[in-house]
Amino acid sequence: HDIGIAMTVKEKHQYWFAAPPQANDMPVFFFETPHGDFYGIPPIAGTGIKVAQHTGGREHDGPIDLATAKDEKDLEQVRRFAAAHFDFELGSLRSHQACMYTMSPDEHFIVDQHPLHSNVVFAGGLSGHGFKFTPVLGAILAQLACSEEPELAIDFLRLGRFG
Repeated sequence: HDIGIAMTVKEKHQYWFAAPPQANDMPVFFFETPHGDFYGIPPIAGTGIKVAQHTGGREHDGPIDLATAKDEKDLEQVRRFAAAHFDFELGSLRSHQACMYTMSPDEHFIVDQHPLHSNVVFAGGLSGHGFKFTPVLGAILAQLACSEEPELAIDFLRLGRFG
């Protein structure tokens, strides 16, 4: 049943590049820059360094029209970001993957009980990074499903914040 919140689906691109050995020592990162927000993961087991842009993205109605080709403009923005912030050059592009972000209007998760069906709890609008919160989201949803007050403060994630 509709919860009355307009969600936006955005196509996002992720890139893995060959990287020199010093990339192995870098941490997982997230940079907020005037040109967009960028994130990445150091090489793991020969995968190459992952670098992607968190901001931007083409809006979609769903997965049917998800592009499988690289977004050359996005790729160039990622390369410019890396050139400005890394002390090494990215190597050749090793792989690429398109994915979808489901965004709430304020780009934060929605975690709550359904307004019309108290026996339904849900999390949505995870904005491309919800998987990192799976353990805590699972615990909160389990507490809500058992009619318990969540141990963590979640009012800022509830539906009511949208008015």
